[in-house]
Amino acid sequence: MRKFLLLLILFYTSSLFAQSSFPEWVQAFRNGKPIEDVEQYYFGIGTGSDFTESDDQARSEFAKNIEIKIAKSIEMILLEENENLKEELRIKNLVSIEQILRGIFITERFYDDERGEYLSLIRIEKEEYNQLIVREAELALKRKEEILQQRQEIRKLDDQLKDEKIKKEENEIEYQKKILELKKEKSEIKREIYEEFLNCTPPRKLISIETACHPRYAFNTDFKLRIAPFRADKLDFFLALGHFKFHVGSYWQNKIYKGKDSGFRIQLLPNIGKVIKYSLSAGMLCTDFPAEALEKSIKEMNFVPQITGTVCLPMYFSYATCHLSSTQIAVGMNNYYFFESLQEKISFIIEFKIIPKKEYRDKFGDVLLLQPGIHFQPSDMLGATFSFEENHKIIFTLEWSF
Repeated sequence: MRKFLLLLILFYTSSLFAQSSFPEWVQAFRNGKPIEDVEQYYFGIGTGSDFTESDDQARSEFAKNIEIKIAKSIEMILLEENENLKEELRIKNLVSIEQILRGIFITERFYDDERGEYLSLIRIEKEEYNQLIVREAELALKRKEEILQQRQEIRKLDDQLKDEKIKKEENEIEYQKKILELKKEKSEIKREIYEEFLNCTPPRKLISIETACHPRYAFNTDFKLRIAPFRADKLDFFLALGHFKFHVGSYWQNKIYKGKDSGFRIQLLPNIGKVIKYSLSAGMLCTDFPAEALEKSIKEMNFVPQITGTVCLPMYFSYATCHLSSTQIAVGMNNYYFFESLQEKISFIIEFKIIPKKEYRDKFGDVLLLQPGIHFQPSDMLGATFSFEENHKIIFTLEWSF
């Protein structure tokens, strides 16, 4: 019995001696007791099959303990709310696990060879760690503030760009309005300058082609006389009723009656426009030549559709005309070069004709005819024109309107 008690005492004494060789933090950890200076330090203890595993577990335990304790401290953070910066008291989400473990190192390691167990300890003074966390929090706040500041600057820049775009669009609208106003004003000024010319009666014809403008008087007569040799060349009668115009003409050739033509036109555009004015007419011309007067293979009765357009160009004191038909193409101009001094008393005429069909050409077979002339208008009812026609005729035309 004494031997048994002696062995028991020896075993207990050896156990106490063995435990006394363990570090204090290991003994407290094994016995589930608090570690010394627990009020002064933060701790984290981990175990594992090697130091790598025990180190990781120690960091994990340290982070858990610290996160719970830090959650009781109040820190200022910046949040973004309704596109404005707002300070709010917030704890969680401020300090991340990375911030908790940043700058933290394993304080001590221990290997228990009896159990084959590895233990790791992290211990850091609370005051030192709190300062570390505050610095990390300040850096985090600063980074967030910088990010928010950058976002604000981006928004401000976007707003400036939007404002500039809106302002540019408004300026463009104002510019277009001013341009329209200037154009309108310019048009009115031009109209005032050319008012007198625009109020004059448009020319009734070029040399051999009627313009698309309507005459002032209902009845008009043109009598053409050839000079050298002196003889009758053509006689035309015109009747204007509303937008319609009718005419009948007779031709002579070498003192012999050659035939007649007749036709009608309707004015589609009656000299419309404020400054530049446009006229357009269309109609039909019927030529009737007796067989004994024919020198070429023209049918005794021939219908020719035609269309004519005339543009008033007051800045040049001119009227430009284009005529198209199945027998000829003609362009020409009536120019009142001396209008400012002589009004419409005198004008210059140029007419250019192309005659594609042989049977409608003159005895010389000319395809192109350049026919200039000068027109005199001594009164509203009486006019006269000297012209060079068909590349060989000098013509005097007497015009009478009533």
